[in-house]
Amino acid sequence: MLDRWCVRCGRNGPTPYIRKNIGLLADPDISDKAIGILDVGCGNGRNSEFLRGLGFWNIMALDMHPTYKNAIRCGTEGIVLGQSELPVSSGVVDLIVATYVMMFLSRSERKQLLSELSRAAKIGCRMVVELYPAKDSETPSAEAVAKLQNELKKSLKLQWDVLKESKDRFIAVKCRPCSVKRV
Repeated sequence: MLDRWCVRCGRNGPTPYIRKNIGLLADPDISDKAIGILDVGCGNGRNSEFLRGLGFWNIMALDMHPTYKNAIRCGTEGIVLGQSELPVSSGVVDLIVATYVMMFLSRSERKQLLSELSRAAKIGCRMVVELYPAKDSETPSAEAVAKLQNELKKSLKLQWDVLKESKDRFIAVKCRPCSVKRV
């Protein structure tokens, strides 16, 4: 994990998907914007800074190789994405931004990270996931990205509902665990 990184981290401004869907990402019932945001794989902090500019101030940004001055560098803090517990309490996060990070994790690392994200998320938390084919990742092709997107949605199925979906990205909301066992 420590030797993989996203070439898109050098871009400025938020991802177009986040800018376009900001209304879905912030729960309209929250009036003071003092929400807990977890930006996992924040890179240069472009999404965190966009959200901060909208008045959201409680943001924890994490990355293995951050170029963002406000990020927690995971390797030096004893945190390894997909292997360690996240440094956040259970049930406190309102928004999870996971753009261009999941494809750099192995299947077991994704499973562990999704478990940690679900633990940290409040009921009603939104999560935005964006993916892309990267040669040095687990998803070097468009077909592999589509397969990963389906895998992620399936992994989240019992605790999260997909609000919006398009090619290589989706937004989900954490709901109460289903009381009926799915087969």
